[in-house]
Amino acid sequence: MSALRTSVRSAAFVVLAVACSANDGEQNDAPWGTEAVSFFEELTVEHSDNDFYGVLDFYTPSAYIEKWRGDLQGGAQVAELLRWNSGDLDQEILGVYLSSQGALTMVSWDATNEMGAVVSTIHGGLIEAETVFDLAGPLARSLRASPDVVAAYEGLFTTYAGAWSGGDADEIAALYASRAVVSDPLKGLVIDGPGSIAASGAPGMAVEPYSDKDTAETITPVFLGPVAYGQDPGRAVGIFDVTDESGCVHRMATVWHLDGGLITAEDRYHDVETYPECHAPTPEGWWTGLARPSPSDEVITGVLRTPAGREVHVHNGTALLERVLKDAMARYDAAGLPEPRFDTVTFEPSRKCVGRSGRLIQSEGRRNLFLCLFESDLCPATGACQEPTLAVRGIILHELAHAWTLDHVDDDLQSQFLELVGLEEWHPGDDLPWAEQGVEYSADVMAWGLLDRPARMARIGNPSCQELTAAFSLLTGVEPLQDCDAS
Repeated sequence: MSALRTSVRSAAFVVLAVACSANDGEQNDAPWGTEAVSFFEELTVEHSDNDFYGVLDFYTPSAYIEKWRGDLQGGAQVAELLRWNSGDLDQEILGVYLSSQGALTMVSWDATNEMGAVVSTIHGGLIEAETVFDLAGPLARSLRASPDVVAAYEGLFTTYAGAWSGGDADEIAALYASRAVVSDPLKGLVIDGPGSIAASGAPGMAVEPYSDKDTAETITPVFLGPVAYGQDPGRAVGIFDVTDESGCVHRMATVWHLDGGLITAEDRYHDVETYPECHAPTPEGWWTGLARPSPSDEVITGVLRTPAGREVHVHNGTALLERVLKDAMARYDAAGLPEPRFDTVTFEPSRKCVGRSGRLIQSEGRRNLFLCLFESDLCPATGACQEPTLAVRGIILHELAHAWTLDHVDDDLQSQFLELVGLEEWHPGDDLPWAEQGVEYSADVMAWGLLDRPARMARIGNPSCQELTAAFSLLTGVEPLQDCDAS
């Protein structure tokens, strides 16, 4: 498969080239799994281009990534990891292995010349979870993992290969905990218990050495799951060449979950290039018809019903983001005002959010509201989060005000407002400072009047409570929800 690259700058896989036949004796040339390969190759292009939004197109809005690197040892949502990333994301794909629930991709990160294994769970054509495993040997050499831990897992790798290759039932059973489960869904296998696992008749395993192309150093293909330094990760990936009964060889990745040095669960993934040469693969799966995702800010993730009963299509939404928006909408009802009208709302990440906290775009009779907020932006950076910060609530109310004024502030009222606050133009364009534009000044006035506690409006020069009250009452015909005497 020409699209599947099998070399890296610092380390090259020595791929075992074997002319294998399918079990029925005929060459299997079906392009099994090629949709998955294309999907991950496209994702790699976006990573290598350092395209924040392009990468996010491939993930569900709440996709969670566990990874070793950096301070986020426990992982984070993919948008959070990417938004604070200042390094080079450049990577390339070394191999793609499939299971019925997702994929395991072998990658190299070009900026660091390191290799990894990424286990991805796929749902609805998008990645909903990932765990990043790092090559064990370099972790010890770079002091990111205890040498004893690395040695233990590399020892397990060797013992595992020897036991399965030799076919000794006792040696195989000794690898597994009493309630261990081996899952190989592409072969329709779920095996419980060491005895049943040992008797499952799996083919022998032999590992072709992986070598650094510059130093010819042998690389043991064991990858460790995310963990703090020195601790046992409890999860690892091993890559094997598997020989079936007919002598055909294909590559397989195993994901181990361990406790006390014994395997409690083992999930097997099969290489898209070599597996069809030895087996008649499952023709259908999550990869069937898989294509490059549409831009994430164009995909509807839900429908929000506003307090007044309008349906608004939501992009990149979460339950918390939608609740905060509905709470902001409810402030209009509390003030005795009709709610603002818009047709879609898109939360960050959106390509329309570059350099902005929000915006309203009206096109062909439709109003598209963009709230450039991640869920993590709703609360203070430290301390317990009881409710969204005043600043965040102000941002949302400001953007909603733009939609409201389109329907309720005509040219005459605009002129009256400009005269009251001492401005000259309502919506002049980018050549006038933001605070001197009536359309922005009025949106801040609206936000202030709908908040439930006092706020300083520094962006528009900190007018007094009395001045803000007069401006809000002129725009809306009602009193603000602020009380100047109370403040």
